[in-house]
Amino acid sequence: MDARVHAAHRSRAAQDIIATSERSVHSIIEAQSAAGVPVANIYATMLNQDPNTLIVPKDIANAKDSARRRVLTSATPIEALFNQLNQDKIFYRYTTHLETQRLKYLLWAHPATASLYKVNSDILVMDCTYKSNKFDLPLLNVISLTGMDTVIPVCQAWIPGEKKQDYTWALNMLRLLILEYDVPEPRIISHDRDQALMNPLALVFSDVPTILCRWHMNKNVLSKVREVLGKVAVENPAPGQSKYSNSLATDKFMALFYRTIDLETEEDFRANKAALAESNAQLAAYLSEHWWKYEDKIVKVRTNRFMHFGVRDTSTVEGTHAQCKRWIKSTRGDLMRECLSRNETIVPYQLQFNEFAACVKVITNWALYKTDERWNQARKSIVQSEALPDCSGIFRATHGMPCVHELKAIIESEGRLHLMPSHFDKHWWIQQGPEHEHIAAARIHDPLPARAKGCRKPRESHTSGTTELTAQQERWSISNVWRLMILT
Repeated sequence: MDARVHAAHRSRAAQDIIATSERSVHSIIEAQSAAGVPVANIYATMLNQDPNTLIVPKDIANAKDSARRRVLTSATPIEALFNQLNQDKIFYRYTTHLETQRLKYLLWAHPATASLYKVNSDILVMDCTYKSNKFDLPLLNVISLTGMDTVIPVCQAWIPGEKKQDYTWALNMLRLLILEYDVPEPRIISHDRDQALMNPLALVFSDVPTILCRWHMNKNVLSKVREVLGKVAVENPAPGQSKYSNSLATDKFMALFYRTIDLETEEDFRANKAALAESNAQLAAYLSEHWWKYEDKIVKVRTNRFMHFGVRDTSTVEGTHAQCKRWIKSTRGDLMRECLSRNETIVPYQLQFNEFAACVKVITNWALYKTDERWNQARKSIVQSEALPDCSGIFRATHGMPCVHELKAIIESEGRLHLMPSHFDKHWWIQQGPEHEHIAAARIHDPLPARAKGCRKPRESHTSGTTELTAQQERWSISNVWRLMILT
């Protein structure tokens, strides 16, 4: 029989061990409670440390309540929060109602994430989430995308609503945070279509281009098109499957709309826009009223005028929103640890080919993965004698990475040209700043590998006794060695 089910047994046993373990037990409970760990998980930790412990979950809950009462003995919950923020040296700003002294606004940012934000300040994504507190205050999250395609939580703000004055206060405090930590100004800001946010953004960050989330736009337009052109009920939908599918007319209109948004010339965009207007007058009026006035923020031919690092893509923006909201549900800081742990120093094998030698550990792995995809595309065009379309320079200008045409020129040079860190915008550098620009030149690379077993012996020169390789032979030998190492 488990003695823990009897209060008397637990009381006597606790008296025997209280002198030696009470302090450590309470410290564990308080530390894990402060990190947002549930009672069940704390109890599992205690059982793992001491399987014979007589503590039950109710004891842990009582200890948590006792700790909270001690903190709130002479302070309100908000005052206790401010004391903790001051103790941890966390940046925060707040405003209260003058008459009631109730908290109205609160913005905070952890100094560790602020330091990371300083070297990853190019891309900001703003989004509000809800049901994060018992007061039903919207929680505005400002997050930054790094060159590793990971997320840094820059700051969070409790605001009483989603009006212009609420966003104006939050953005001004964000500007103050940027000045406090000497952070460079963002180069692109992504957000959903909220006029109350867009107007203050144009004032507080007047020189920063902004872009609307494609996912929100597509979802809203599809909802309206289904309302006008119809939808079809799905019989016995599977779990997670939508209860409705598009009608044929809806699919045709949406296909034309998607094609219009992604056009890259002004003439084609105007022609397709006119075709949309002719196809349905009611939907044309809806698009004119709600979306075409934001052409500069949603249409590809317009957003290609500034560097956006591919953030206009739906998956990038919405993936960031989802990560941010998952982080909000826990106060354990998992996102922060993940971001730090993914600052890789071990380079994956597929990025160790000679083509990337000057860029590994200088350029982020995510950028090199994307470059490797285009490298393979460029090599395929050479091997299969496929002509590439003329280079418009748009990819380089908007993403800050080498395009297929640049990579094709490097491949065709047969060793005279090399992929260098200078081919990448500083956003994709692991360490940013002028003090790190010498890293690529100072790095010492591996020696050239010996001829791999099974490779054809290169032809010897008839003019000397040494074996000489042409640039192409040397390149193929190096690539074969790396690939053999991976396969084995």
